[in-house]
Amino acid sequence: GGASSGPHSSSGAGLAPLLEVRDSLESDSGTLEVLIAAMRRSNFEAAANRRSGPFKAYQVPTAAATPDANSKAGNNSAMPPQHPGTPPGFSMIQWDAACYYTFSSEPGDGNNDDAGSVHTTSSVQHKGTTIVTVGLSRVGSNRGVARVQWATADDQGSAIAGRHYRAQTPAWVEFRDGEVRKEVSVRVLRPRAFEGVLDLRLKLLVSESSSADATGDSSLVPESLRFATLRIIDPSVFPTESVRHWVDGGDPDRIRSVPPWRLLLSFMRMCWALPSTSGATLTVCLTHQWHNLTAVWNIFILVRVVGILTDDDEEDQERRMQLVAHAFLWVLPFAGTHLLAYRRSGWGFGAQLRKHLNVLLVQRFLDYSEDARNQVQAERLVTTLVRDVAVGVSDGYLAVVDLASGVVMRVLLLLGAMIYFQLTYEGAPNWPHLLPVLAAVGIAAIVFALRQKRSFQLHAAASVTEDNAICHAMKAILNQRLVCDFNQSFELLREYSEKLNAHSGAAIALQVHSTQTAFFAPWLTVVGVALFIVFAGFEVISGETDLFTFLLSVVIFFVICLELGRGHQLLLRITKAYQAIAQVTLFLNKATDAPMRLRLARERARKVYEEEHRRTNVIQPDGSLHPDNLPIIMPDIHLADEHAHGEPNESGGGGAGGPADRWSGGESDGESDGESDGES
Repeated sequence: GGASSGPHSSSGAGLAPLLEVRDSLESDSGTLEVLIAAMRRSNFEAAANRRSGPFKAYQVPTAAATPDANSKAGNNSAMPPQHPGTPPGFSMIQWDAACYYTFSSEPGDGNNDDAGSVHTTSSVQHKGTTIVTVGLSRVGSNRGVARVQWATADDQGSAIAGRHYRAQTPAWVEFRDGEVRKEVSVRVLRPRAFEGVLDLRLKLLVSESSSADATGDSSLVPESLRFATLRIIDPSVFPTESVRHWVDGGDPDRIRSVPPWRLLLSFMRMCWALPSTSGATLTVCLTHQWHNLTAVWNIFILVRVVGILTDDDEEDQERRMQLVAHAFLWVLPFAGTHLLAYRRSGWGFGAQLRKHLNVLLVQRFLDYSEDARNQVQAERLVTTLVRDVAVGVSDGYLAVVDLASGVVMRVLLLLGAMIYFQLTYEGAPNWPHLLPVLAAVGIAAIVFALRQKRSFQLHAAASVTEDNAICHAMKAILNQRLVCDFNQSFELLREYSEKLNAHSGAAIALQVHSTQTAFFAPWLTVVGVALFIVFAGFEVISGETDLFTFLLSVVIFFVICLELGRGHQLLLRITKAYQAIAQVTLFLNKATDAPMRLRLARERARKVYEEEHRRTNVIQPDGSLHPDNLPIIMPDIHLADEHAHGEPNESGGGGAGGPADRWSGGESDGESDGESDGES
C-alpha cells in the first residue's frame, strides 16, 4: 500500500513490518522470512494495549557463542562479533510479560517463591535486597546465536534508582542455538518507609546496527515490546509495622482504638525514615539550635552589660566603648535569625512530605480491591487529600520537630546557663532557685497529661462533624441536577443545616476547652514569677543572695516559663493532628487487589513456563508443529508504492488497481496517517 510521500507512509499499517525488514536487507527480492507468529500470542495483545500505531521492528545482530558458565546476562558492552555459520532466519526477542509483580520485603528472610512475582523463577530475600528474576523470550526461529542488551529505565516509573532498586547498566543477554528463554535479575531494595506500590521500568536496548549480517541472520526487537513494568508492592502497613495490629485492613473502629501517642510516634518515625524528609529535618533542627544559642547569648550579653555598668574602677570612656560593642553583639545574631527565616521559607520543608502522602493516597485508591473501593466515599478521600494531609504534616510532624529541637532544647540550655552563673558567682548550685523551675516543668507536664485525652476526643468530634458537612455539600454540588429534577432542595438544605449545627456545637466545645487549656501556661508564668520574686527576694533581704544573682534568676525563670507556654501551644497542635493522621492511616491501609493479581499471575506464569518448554523443538512429542517456531516464508514478494493518481513511483508497480490496491483491500477509514493528502 502506498502514499506519494514514501514507502513508510502507507495507510495499510499491516505492511509496516514487511517494509521495515525490506529496507534492512541488501536486496528487496527473493525469499523474505518474517516472523508474524508472535501476533498470535498474548504478548501481541499486551503490546496492542500498551502502544498504538504501526508495528516497528528494530534489528539486533546475532553473534558467536561465548563461554558463559551461568548463562545469565553478561556485562560486556562491546558489540558482539558476527557468526558466519548461523543459518538464516528471523526471531523476535521480547519480555515474556508486559507487567511483573514482586514484594519489596517479606516478614522474615528466605525464599519468596509462593508470594513471588509474575513470570519469575524465584524471588529471594538476601540482606535487605529482593533478587527478582524476570524472563526474556525468543520467538520464531531459534537457530543460531542471538544477543540483546537490557537495562533499567531509570528516568521512567515511580521507583527511584539507589533508593528502591539497584540500577542496571546495559548488559548483554545471549540466546544460544536452540534457546528460547533467558532470565535476568533485578535487585529490589527493602524500603526504609512505607512506599505503597512502585513501578520500575525495564527496557531492551536497540542495536546500533541497521542491517543483518552477510548470512541474513537477524533477531528483531519490536519497539512496542521493548518495555516491561515491574510493580514493587510494599507489604508493610502505614505508618509502621509497630501498629499493624490496629491498622491492618483499614478498619475505622480498630484505628480509633490505637493509643493516640503511639500512632503519632509511629507517624514521626515513618516521616523521619523518608530520605527527602530526614535531610530537611536535620537542617531545620540546626536552625532551631541557632535560635536556642541566640537566647542564651543574649543572657550572657545582659550579664556583661550589668557588669560594665556596676564596675566603677574603669574610665567612663572605656565603659562607653564596651557598651557600644556589646550593643553590636546584641544585634548581630538577629541578622542571622532573619537570614535563616528567609532561607527556610524557600526550603519547602513539609512540601515533599505532603506530596509523598498525597501520591500514596491516590495510588492506593487506584490499587483498591472492589470491596474496599465500594466502602470509600470519594468526598472523604478528597477531604483527606486537601485538608488532613496538610494538617498531619504541619501540626503533626513539623510541630514535633519544633517542640523537640526548639522548646525542649532551649529549656535545657537555659537551665544550664542558670547553673553556670550560680557556679560562677556563688560557687555552688542554688537549689532554692532551681527547684521552682523544675517544679514549673513538672506541673505543666502533669496538667497536659490530665487534659490530653479530652483534647483528643474534642478534636476528633470536630473533625468528624466537619467531614460530614463537607461531604454532604460536595454530594449536593455533584448531584445538583438530580436534586433539582426531583425537588429535593428543601430536604437537602435541611440535612445540611443539621450537619452544620452539629459541627458548630463540636467546634464551640473544642474552642472552650482550648481556651481554658491555652491560659494555663500564662497563669503558670505569672504565678511562678510572682512566687519566685517573693521567696528569692527574702533571700536578698536576709543577705543570703546578692541582687545581681536575684535579677539574673528572675530573668531566666521568666524566659523558661515563656518557653513552656510555647511548648504547650505546640502540644495542642499535635493533639489536633491526631485525627488527621488517623484518616490518612485509614485510607492507606485499605485492602488492595494485589493478592488476587498475584494468584492469577502465578497460574499464568506456570502455564507460560510449560509453553516455553513445549516449543523448544519445532516438532512436538505428539508429532504436531508449534506455530511460534515456524517462520512464515513468502516467496517472490513484489512490493510497490503508487501515487493516488495511479502513477508508479521509483520502486516500480502498476497503476490503479495494481498490487497496492490489493494490499490495502480498497478500504479507507477517512483518516490519513501519512505526510500527503493523496493517500489511497
